[in-house]
Amino acid sequence: MHFCTYFGHQEAHIKFLISKGANPNIKNINGVYPIHYAAQFGYTESVRELLLGGSEVDVRTCANQDRLSPLHLATMYGHNDIVALLVEAQADVDLQCGAGYSAIDYAKKTNNQLILDILQKNKGELDLNEDPSDFFS
Repeated sequence: MHFCTYFGHQEAHIKFLISKGANPNIKNINGVYPIHYAAQFGYTESVRELLLGGSEVDVRTCANQDRLSPLHLATMYGHNDIVALLVEAQADVDLQCGAGYSAIDYAKKTNNQLILDILQKNKGELDLNEDPSDFFS
């Protein structure tokens, strides 16, 4: 599962693995979960499949002091669609990482007004089966 999310665009494989009982909430030796890789590298459809397969939305990295959530990573790397998807899945926009920053803080630091707007709305207006770009219209 980690391999699929690290190298991306493997939604069919993720769906297959989950259908065969693979756990989307298993961390690797570095304390990183599959959803972290997908969120960091911008694989929107992989994030969607992981969430539909039961991935925890607010799981945090645990091998170091960063304690980053998928929402922190998607925000830091400017992945608007993934931020919208995670917010729809009820990600905690106020959750703080190990350094004490929330996703809103990272949106401000990166001057990403679109992501900041998504986070501040925090209404969960998307359906996981819909296109996240609809959130921006």
